[in-house]
Amino acid sequence: MPVTVKLSRLFYERFGDEIANELADWLNHVDAAATRQLRNLNTQNFRQFEAVLNARAREIEARIEALGSAMDVKLEGLRSEIDAKLEGLRSEINIKLEGLRIELSAKFEQRLAENKEELKAEIGALRTDLHAFKAELLKWMFLFWLGSIATILSFGNLLWGG
Repeated sequence: MPVTVKLSRLFYERFGDEIANELADWLNHVDAAATRQLRNLNTQNFRQFEAVLNARAREIEARIEALGSAMDVKLEGLRSEIDAKLEGLRSEINIKLEGLRIELSAKFEQRLAENKEELKAEIGALRTDLHAFKAELLKWMFLFWLGSIATILSFGNLLWGG
């Protein structure tokens, strides 16, 4: 914003209006020129600052991109390493599970064989008990029939013969 030079009244009285006005115009002209030069200098400085800032921003972006690429490579390496370790653990687990399956299968077969023998013994005992029960049942049935026939014959004899 331009500053208008105003001289004191005493200056006008001593040197006259023409010289004082000429001096004020010249000072205003110098001020306007200095202002233009300062504005131009500020514009140049800002452009230089902006260029440096943009260059630095590009450098930083390049560094960030390089760091991102390096991190991607490291992460891929870590991912591969973790995948390999997990695959190793899966293999170990599968081997242990297969061992447990074989061990449990053997124990099951052994227990099944033991229980089979016990079951055969129990079935044999049940058959023996069942045969004994049948024999006892037949004996009692025979006695019941004999008693029934004797009773029927006695009533028949009483009714028809007697």
